Amino acid sequence: DRLPYADQLERERQVLSRLMVRYPREIEPYDLSISAALEYQLIHPELLANLQQEYRSRATGHPDDPLALYIAADALYRTNTPESIRLLERAQSLAPSFPWPTLKLAQIYNDGKFADKAKFNDQLTKFWTACPASQDQRAQWLLVKNLELQKKVAASLRPMLAKSNDPGRLKDYEFLWSLEFRTTSPKEFPALRQQVAAD
Repeated sequence: DRLPYADQLERERQVLSRLMVRYPREIEPYDLSISAALEYQLIHPELLANLQQEYRSRATGHPDDPLALYIAADALYRTNTPESIRLLERAQSLAPSFPWPTLKLAQIYNDGKFADKAKFNDQLTKFWTACPASQDQRAQWLLVKNLELQKKVAASLRPMLAKSNDPGRLKDYEFLWSLEFRTTSPKEFPALRQQVAAD
């Protein structure tokens, strides 16, 4: 935090680049790199343009790699959304159990010019079916828009958390409780509060 702005940006770029080299099949460094480029887009528009070109070239060179397709689609989202959708659908067809293209499509169909309630609900349901204990904040935020799916996620998450002895999952109770209170009749709140106390 004490570094000058330009040095912070360069340090972040260096760290993420090293992580991508060390873990080439992990999504998180790519997502963070794209998020950083979007954050600095007004000041450094070339960052996003360079990433888009690099990731699109990689996807073109590896048209059967769902990860390469997803990363390119993620970088193109909002600047060339139709191409992003095309790449995500291709990634889904190649690897139906790979959840990240599904989540990105749900995000695209959630609002704006490409909003489509049926497609949004379909993609969001596919994601939460594949990842019922997801800790992804985007996925949790999108879930708020589908009450029936919230009930299903809460019902599948509760037994998972009850069996887990991983301290890192304890914060998931907060997410579970929010789902349960949103999907429960206020008449049943006293019993639900007792369950929260027991948890």
